[in-house]
Amino acid sequence: ESEENKKPDWPRLLAEMTVGGLLSWGWFIYQLEWFMTPPRSELWAACFGASIALAWYLYRNGFYNAFRLAGYAALGAGFGFAFGNFVQTMGRISGADFNWWNVMEFLLGFFGGLGMAYGIFTRKWPQTKTPSISANWLGIAILLVAIPATNIIQAFEKEGFVDLANRIGISDAMQFAINQMLYGWFALVIFAFVGFYLWYRIQHKKFEGLYYPATTLFFLFSVFFIVLSHLKKGFLLLSGQLEQYLYWVILIIVFLIWFVNRKKETPAIEKESPSESWKRGGLILGILILLLIVFSLISISLHSGLPGANTRF
Repeated sequence: ESEENKKPDWPRLLAEMTVGGLLSWGWFIYQLEWFMTPPRSELWAACFGASIALAWYLYRNGFYNAFRLAGYAALGAGFGFAFGNFVQTMGRISGADFNWWNVMEFLLGFFGGLGMAYGIFTRKWPQTKTPSISANWLGIAILLVAIPATNIIQAFEKEGFVDLANRIGISDAMQFAINQMLYGWFALVIFAFVGFYLWYRIQHKKFEGLYYPATTLFFLFSVFFIVLSHLKKGFLLLSGQLEQYLYWVILIIVFLIWFVNRKKETPAIEKESPSESWKRGGLILGILILLLIVFSLISISLHSGLPGANTRF
């Protein structure tokens, strides 16, 4: 929503979000001691405070489209998380051998994405100024190198691969662990090289043979992280786990949807959706809460507890 004459004051915004996060974290965690995610970090409280600070900044500075978009994305993701946990619970009760935690995460992303898409496609947006080439290169370097490398450093731990090797009966567990880690870094090198090459062509308007640059990068990212997940979990060496195919199935479905609609132009917004009001927002929130109450009643009536589930509060 930024324009030439309407830009965010980034230093002030980041300062307000930082202070908001610290105040919220101190109040909920140190004062009230609302520990919601043991043994993990309780920085959800800092995220909450930073989000409130961001929302207040957007509202009082007239970034109403971004404020509205964030609201619908939050409603969608919040509903998706709760509904995903309901589905996860039902799946575990059914006894089906499947990674129901992943199903919950997919539903979280799906409904959050629906909310975000609704917020985008039901408003007109200004023509933004094109970022500088140096800023774009810095951004793509973070996406292609910094974030994937952080994932590999944190997820590809030697001890985890040694345990995996012992479970599947590999004799030289240490060498297996080293190989898996090397495969991950090798995949990153290939991914980054291809990504930088594509980005070079995008930046210098060399589109011949590359008609869909953003879509190409999207599928490149998706394939790379699916490969990393396979290396991390040893799916290439294990059999009988249905979830190892779930990622590919979803990616193929997304690709087919895009392929069928790739030549269609996005219709212009002739008339924006009804103006937002606190009454309309409250009605939507009330409906979602009512649905979650129904899901909760169904859930607690079908089981008396799930052995091994993490206890909250």
